[in-house]
Amino acid sequence: MAMNLYITGLIGTKIITSALYYFSRDNLTLYNYKEFVERYGHKLEEYDVFSEDGYIINLWHLYPNFKVNPEKVIFLQPGFLSTGICYFGLKEKSMAYFLQEKGYDVWIGNNRGSKFSANHVSKNPKDVNGDFWEFSMDNFIQYDIPSEINFIKNKTKATKVNYVGSSEGNALFLMLYMDNPQFVESSINKFISIGTIPNLSNVPYTISRLFKFTEPFNKALKFSDKARTAIIKSVKNNPETSEKLFQELGTITNRTKADSIALFFSYYPTDSSIYHIY
Repeated sequence: MAMNLYITGLIGTKIITSALYYFSRDNLTLYNYKEFVERYGHKLEEYDVFSEDGYIINLWHLYPNFKVNPEKVIFLQPGFLSTGICYFGLKEKSMAYFLQEKGYDVWIGNNRGSKFSANHVSKNPKDVNGDFWEFSMDNFIQYDIPSEINFIKNKTKATKVNYVGSSEGNALFLMLYMDNPQFVESSINKFISIGTIPNLSNVPYTISRLFKFTEPFNKALKFSDKARTAIIKSVKNNPETSEKLFQELGTITNRTKADSIALFFSYYPTDSSIYHIY
């Protein structure tokens, strides 16, 4: 295989949540995301990428203030129920900034159905039982990721791009490689895996059954703004209890503070289809 493979043995949920102890913000990140990304002098460009089945994917690009090396174009794929925001969780030390400072041309994906990719050429995303929400992980690899990578290649004139996956982003790459090895071999240079998929067999019953509980309801798995605000407020008002709870669940370390947990819930989870998890 011509592509180089780099894999770290980090657990997705833990690396994301524990990383966030560095800082916090009071406003909801999903609403002021451009300010959130640009707060350290970086410029965010946004592009609409149209998949073959009509979904409009919001692709982010950190505008480079240098001449781009076609061999250093890199695509960051977020994880389960997450968005591109997950790559900006370490303040000025965030991965996206670090890569750009090392001379990489940084592009960041957002899955269909998320807060930033909730549009279609004809289907209505506001209808929670409508056909807009009839998608799964298979559609991510069949349409979205190839469309994003082809768009990036056309924009940058790069022959191949480097791929970084976080958590589910790694599973999507492996699925893509099994489904379409010719595309991967011809379009991907290096695959870098962070937050590899964890074993969920020891997840507490109440958490593991959460999505089954939603099964009788609508096709869209949507997290309401009121619920998000209430969780953030509760965490901030009960910091010690919140820290203890999440430590017992095994999702954070003893260094993670309540403000970091609140920040995490300001952008996670994002909307998706109920079929994404079955």
